[in-house]
Amino acid sequence: MDRTDREAILESGSRGGTSRGQTEPLAALAAVLAVGIGLTLYAGVATEQYPGTDDRSVAAVTLERVWDDVGSDGLFDERTDDLEAASQARPDGYNVYLEVTTGDVDDPETVAELFVDADGTVRQETPDPPADAGSASRSIGLQRTDTPGDVNAGTLRVEVWSR
Repeated sequence: MDRTDREAILESGSRGGTSRGQTEPLAALAAVLAVGIGLTLYAGVATEQYPGTDDRSVAAVTLERVWDDVGSDGLFDERTDDLEAASQARPDGYNVYLEVTTGDVDDPETVAELFVDADGTVRQETPDPPADAGSASRSIGLQRTDTPGDVNAGTLRVEVWSR
């Protein structure tokens, strides 16, 4: 190969004579589309497979809001804390049952309870919640009337259901 042949090859590559390293626009678009669909499918499957990726339940959020209202000092005091003060923590359009218990898990003693209907009215009678009602509970510190200096273990439970 002489000098003129090499120059001709170099010139043809640098001046667009050959189309090395290029692809058809339609093939490139199809490849990008395939990668996008693959990522979308993977993200959908991964979201379903891994726990903790869905929104918190209404009951869990309500429990947190109720505890912020009645246990702001980190303790539920039977003498001074009132569950009715937490009735504003009820999400709109939901019935809420609140209960503070103490004692054995198998035979708990109810210290305080409250039912607020979906309209925000505090009711004396508590209907049975439906089977699909959301429920959440947490351990709390509890100060009883009969033992004012002692802090007992208690449980705050919330049940939430729509009209």
